[in-house]
Amino acid sequence: MTITEQVDLGWRFNPEEPRDRHGQWTRSGAPYTLPDPARLYSERSPYHNPGDHPFFQAHPVSSANIVTTYDRSTPGEKAQGMRWYTDARDVASDIAGGNSEKGGAMLATYSPQTSWPVNMYNASRALKENRALGPGDGMITGAMQRTAQKVLDGAGPDEALKAPKTNAFAHLITNGGDGPAEQHGHVVIDRHALSVAVGQRLTRKDLNNAPIGDERYYQHVADAYRKAAAEITARGTPVTPHQMQAVTWLHQQAANAAEDEAGAVGHGGKGAGKGRQAMVRNAWDKWGQYASAHGIETETGTTALVNMITDQLVEMSITEQVEPSTITSQVELAMGAAAAWKHELRGPDGRWIGDNAAARAGLAGIHQAAAHEGDIRSIAEQAAIRAAATNDVKTRKVLREENETRESRQDKQIKELMQAVRRANHKIAELQEKQEKTKARTKTLAVITSLIGGVILALVEGAIGVPGIAEVISAIGPGVIESLFEWKKRL
Repeated sequence: MTITEQVDLGWRFNPEEPRDRHGQWTRSGAPYTLPDPARLYSERSPYHNPGDHPFFQAHPVSSANIVTTYDRSTPGEKAQGMRWYTDARDVASDIAGGNSEKGGAMLATYSPQTSWPVNMYNASRALKENRALGPGDGMITGAMQRTAQKVLDGAGPDEALKAPKTNAFAHLITNGGDGPAEQHGHVVIDRHALSVAVGQRLTRKDLNNAPIGDERYYQHVADAYRKAAAEITARGTPVTPHQMQAVTWLHQQAANAAEDEAGAVGHGGKGAGKGRQAMVRNAWDKWGQYASAHGIETETGTTALVNMITDQLVEMSITEQVEPSTITSQVELAMGAAAAWKHELRGPDGRWIGDNAAARAGLAGIHQAAAHEGDIRSIAEQAAIRAAATNDVKTRKVLREENETRESRQDKQIKELMQAVRRANHKIAELQEKQEKTKARTKTLAVITSLIGGVILALVEGAIGVPGIAEVISAIGPGVIESLFEWKKRL
């Protein structure tokens, strides 16, 4: 079977998926197909294959990286990811008076470089106030404001949103997943999804060099998610491309949050990381208050407060030295009421046909969406995982500091040793220079002495002959000879 032939990625009707708030499955009809990568090749581009682009040469994407992240995801993250776009569609419908397409387009408009709670808050305000929010309303660009105005004027996703990421986001939110006509499956590729695909958290510099604003390169990454979904489905767990993206996106966000809390190197340091997480917590709180005040129904873990609850539990495990297992057991106390949900009877269409009043009453102190068992477990799971990751990062930081201290001492010792060697070499050079000067002086003296001796002998021989030399030396006396040697020394 070639890659252009149909591959069963799982029917959109998936009986294992958690139901929406109405207890209903989402149905569709046709299976997905894997697209042919050759459709992305271009003779006009300097990079015939999108994978030849310098960014992807330095950061290659692969379905294996995505599958690895999926396998590492907690059951709660999987449960939330499977219904993420269904829950987002419900919010889109609420904020747009029942028009999920308009709500989805507005959510996509305000999504770039924005946290999800801020995204929902801005989109909801724009629709509720019938006003395109702009730069004066927060960290919103003029381009976002112009696009929001188009949406308010009635433009649909394909008309208002030309960028591949925001267009795919709008379509998935509008339908709560892929529409019946979608063959390959939409995938939202943002900074988190790209990090998952390359197998590491990308820095801001890396992301600035990523060419995913171009359709060819965007689809190059999206195809990796489609292939990953096919691989997981082949194991027997039906997963769509957008569900694969949502599950791994949630896991990547949790991992990033753990690094930020611990001040991981390479992402702004401890102060910056904690600042980012504080901003996210405040954003969730602000959105929760706004949604409650305007009667917007939300779902824990996707459009509500599971992130804040998880952050609080992580903070407990780190600052108060509470064991993750203790946190897990405390959260499990809430499971009794929530567990009744999965035992309720359903009709052939997936709707509830009964209601357990006692179980509903037990959820009075918990958000309605806590009926999703995976969400409750996810609170403890994410807290434990993030706490463990935070402690791991802190341990690595302590070891790094110890190594740096040890290396600093070694560097100091080496520096002192090198200085001593340089001083010794300088002394040796001075001695060698003196020795050379002494040798030269001795050689000169020998030559002079030889010349003087020769001259004296010549004079003596010429005057008195060889036999008379001894008599001359005897007559001169030893004192004169000693004076001559003193003179030679002064030379």
